[in-house]
Amino acid sequence: MNKSPFLPFLCVVFLLAAPPVSAQQSPSFISRPELRLGSQGDDVTKLQATLKLLGYYNGSIDGTYSESTVIGVFLFQQAAGLEATGIVNAATWTALLPTAPQPSPISNQPISANPNGMPTLRVGTNSPEVRILQERLRALGFSVEVDGVFGEQTLQAVMAAQQQLRLNPDGVVGPATWQVLFPQ
Repeated sequence: MNKSPFLPFLCVVFLLAAPPVSAQQSPSFISRPELRLGSQGDDVTKLQATLKLLGYYNGSIDGTYSESTVIGVFLFQQAAGLEATGIVNAATWTALLPTAPQPSPISNQPISANPNGMPTLRVGTNSPEVRILQERLRALGFSVEVDGVFGEQTLQAVMAAQQQLRLNPDGVVGPATWQVLFPQ
């Protein structure tokens, strides 16, 4: 399958286009519509882009919830341990798009510090801690370039590691992921 070199960038743009969360608003209150066969619009486009980024969808990102979208959702739901219906409900949205505020796509600093002293890392982070993460992932056998930039390749390696280590494969390196990668 030929992949566009712009696909990861477009997927990140779609993911970051989610409504911002204010300091007073709890991230758990972000509401997304239920989507099913025949649904259309921006939410379907975001869904398709996310599924494609995660490797569950091979169709076009066109904003129309077709049979190929149903299949992608079904496969994701199975992999995430959700009830596999092919319909995107609140549980599926939560698994696809954790509602923590997203970092800007270009960041030179870690996002926040965890109790273990290591920062939470996400796509877009560029820091020495990302280099440490990449070195550890490489030592564990995951294919990743050690460059200090949390990009598409690092995201895929993190998600694969999280899945292998029985963590939620959300692509965010927080306290649980740090602890499993660097046990004391």
